[in-house]
Amino acid sequence: MNSEDALQPKQRSIRTEGPLGSWFTLQAFIFGLNEVHGDFRRVFFEKFRALLGENDEAYVGRLADYVRLIQSKYMFVRVERPRGSKHFVLGYVKCDWVFSLVPRFEQMRLRLNRVPPIFLTKVEVEENKALRLACVGETDYERALTTYRNANGFPPLVAALRAKDEDAAEALLDGGDDPNEADGDGRNALHMAAREGCRLPLFHRILGMIHNVNAVTTDWRGFTALMYAARFNHLDMLVSLLNHPEIDVNVQNRFKNTALHFAVYNNRPAILAQLVSDDRVDTSLKTKANYTPLRLAIDFGHHECVKILREHGAPEE
Repeated sequence: MNSEDALQPKQRSIRTEGPLGSWFTLQAFIFGLNEVHGDFRRVFFEKFRALLGENDEAYVGRLADYVRLIQSKYMFVRVERPRGSKHFVLGYVKCDWVFSLVPRFEQMRLRLNRVPPIFLTKVEVEENKALRLACVGETDYERALTTYRNANGFPPLVAALRAKDEDAAEALLDGGDDPNEADGDGRNALHMAAREGCRLPLFHRILGMIHNVNAVTTDWRGFTALMYAARFNHLDMLVSLLNHPEIDVNVQNRFKNTALHFAVYNNRPAILAQLVSDDRVDTSLKTKANYTPLRLAIDFGHHECVKILREHGAPEE
């Protein structure tokens, strides 16, 4: 231990200076003294393991009491005076002056992550919550909610995906946030994931919870998730959307653009090839300005796109 920490003014100590004798004998003596005096092993090991093994309700109920218990514990320690000498002081100090309680607090926090946030809100009393936040800290859900709660009108889940904070997005989903909740422009979690990109398992999780996979944003563009995936070149997400049983591959936005048009606009040959390989995709649909995907590809000089479309018999006019 740090002798300076052990010799704080508040400590009480028994002064037993003299020749050190056997170090191992002294260590065993101090360990035994702490066992008898403070039930050290049971409090910091057996009770701790038992706490982590409790069911959710018992765990939430006992957590604050256990924190209070370990914060109140004192122990005897050997402090050399001066350091390296053969003389020592037997100090009586708080346990958290001798060793850090942080690793235990983190284990308690990780166990708390498995408690449903709604249940935690119902069970945890305000006094215990204040102590838990001060010592153990926030759960992953609380951290994510604190970070993204007031994100310029974005629902927390949409804001986390917009910030590419996938761990926070997972935590928010674990906590019960609804991926169908949209921002002021009608963008839900699926739209934002298809726009910004994310891990495929997270995308599949969101996709499985979405009520309308063909939902169109309410802004002036009117995007579907499929259009976003095509525009921003997320091939794996585009394939996942195409495999969804309710997908409409030919939805047109306010300018009559389809996902196919966006693949051409942004020169995405791999996306384009995937789309035209799907028999449901209509290559003849025209924009509001009367452009087919092939006509767009020719006018934009996207030669690989032109080749792909012609190989699949897409009409120019």
